Amino acid sequence: MNFISICLNPAIDVTMRLDSLIPDEPARPTSERLYAGGKAVNAARTLAALGEDSSLFGIAGRENYHIFSGLLDRDKVDCGFVLTDGGIRENLTICLGDGTLYKINRQGFAACRDDLDRLSGMVFSQTVKTTETVHIYSGSLPTGITADDLTTMMTKSEESGALVVYDGTALDFDRLKALDPFVYKPNLTEFAELIGIKPASADHLAAMVRQHICARHMLISLGADGLLYSGKDGMYKADVPHVPVRSTVGAGDACLACFLHAIATGTDIQDCIAMAAAGGTAKTMLDGTETIGRNNVRPLIDEIRVRKI
Repeated sequence: MNFISICLNPAIDVTMRLDSLIPDEPARPTSERLYAGGKAVNAARTLAALGEDSSLFGIAGRENYHIFSGLLDRDKVDCGFVLTDGGIRENLTICLGDGTLYKINRQGFAACRDDLDRLSGMVFSQTVKTTETVHIYSGSLPTGITADDLTTMMTKSEESGALVVYDGTALDFDRLKALDPFVYKPNLTEFAELIGIKPASADHLAAMVRQHICARHMLISLGADGLLYSGKDGMYKADVPHVPVRSTVGAGDACLACFLHAIATGTDIQDCIAMAAAGGTAKTMLDGTETIGRNNVRPLIDEIRVRKI
C-alpha cells in the first residue's frame, strides 16, 4: 500500500516538563522538546517508522515553515506543502511533576480555496492507480477551509480509487456516512460529539456504535480502557495493560497507523486490532510526539486481549 497523509492544519508541538506551576511566578522547564505535529504528521511519521511507503502533503504558514520543515527532515518524512501567509500554530503541552497535564493549542494561519486546489493537485499527482493507495485525512481544519471543502476533496480521493481514512471532527454523521470511508478513528469524546449522545456505559457505547456505522472499519480509542472496533467481521473490544504514561499526545494517531500497517500486511482482523491497541499504548510511554516503531510495539502485543462482543 502507498499511504498519503493529508495535513490541512499542521502544528509545532512543544512539550515542556516543570516541577510545578505557580500563579504569578516564572516557570522554568526542566526539559523542552519540539516536534512537527498535527494528527496527519504523526500518522505519516509512524507509518514510515513501521516501514510503510508513507508521504505527507498539506498546507502550512510560511512564517515559521523553516522550523517545521527542519523537524520533518530530522524525522525523515517525505513531504510537500503548499505555503500560505501566516504561521503554523503551536501546541503546548505542559507536564507537571505531579502528573498534571496542561494543553494549549494556539491559532495558526488562515487558508483559502486556492491553497486547497493547489494541494489537491499535489496529492492526486502522487496517486498511482496501479498501486493500492490510502489517503489519510486527519486533524483539524484551518480558518478558511470548510467541511464542504473537505468533503469535496475526500470524494475526489474516493473517485480516484484511493481508500479514504478519516480521523477528525469537521464532518457530521450524515456527511461521514455518505462518504463511507475505509477507516474512521475517533476517540470516545469525538464519537459522542458525532452522534450527539454520551454513552453511559460500555454496553451503551457498543449499542450506539451498532446504530451509527459510518465506515467499513471503525476504531474508537478509549484511553486506558483500550479500543472498540466495529467492521464486517463484527465488534471487538481490546483490553490493554497498565503502563507508565509519560504523554498521551499522538496516541490515537499511533493506534491508527499501527492498524493500517497491520491491514497492509494482510493480518487477521483480530491481530490488526491488537496491533492498533499496542501501538496506542506504546505511544503513551514516550515523550511528546516521539515516534514509536516495531521495537516499541512488539513487547506489548502479547499483553493485549481482544474479545468479540
